[in-house]
Amino acid sequence: VKVKASGATHVRVPLSHWILGGNVGDDEPYVDGGWPYFVRLVTWCERIGLEVWPDVHTAPGSQNGFDNSGRLLEGGNTCRYWSGSDENVRRSVDIVREITGRIREDGLAHVVTGFGPLNEPFVDCDRRKVKEFYYECLEIVRENLGNSTTVYVGDMFNASQWNNGFWENETNTLLDSHYYHGE
Repeated sequence: VKVKASGATHVRVPLSHWILGGNVGDDEPYVDGGWPYFVRLVTWCERIGLEVWPDVHTAPGSQNGFDNSGRLLEGGNTCRYWSGSDENVRRSVDIVREITGRIREDGLAHVVTGFGPLNEPFVDCDRRKVKEFYYECLEIVRENLGNSTTVYVGDMFNASQWNNGFWENETNTLLDSHYYHGE
């Protein structure tokens, strides 16, 4: 209620890629079961008039090596275990499909008005793979949540590489820039 009273209209909610369970590898120590808490949060937000913009904050293999990516990588920050693995990128696409489908099935789409398919892919990600991933996820979000849902994507900590007309002809898309790790 204090968030709404402060004038906020939306809340961004980080989701783990394992929130629904099932899409967890044998070498991944994650505990599922978070979905009911997300549903509860969306219900509370609906009650007070806040829109919810979740993002998939983690990725199989880690999209950046940060602790908030689900796997703190030894040896520094990198995307190589995500964008360097076709299997991990494919799993991420499947996860976006599963999460957005579940948002629709659970009747939450009228409150979930924005969606981020991947938080903070690192500067060393394969840009071509990231763009392909974003385009595929855009189609999935549109299919599951509709054309009015805003889709926001990370700029790999380098907005200047993305402000060149990427998604120029798409509606309801935003570039999510985080400047604390930029080149």
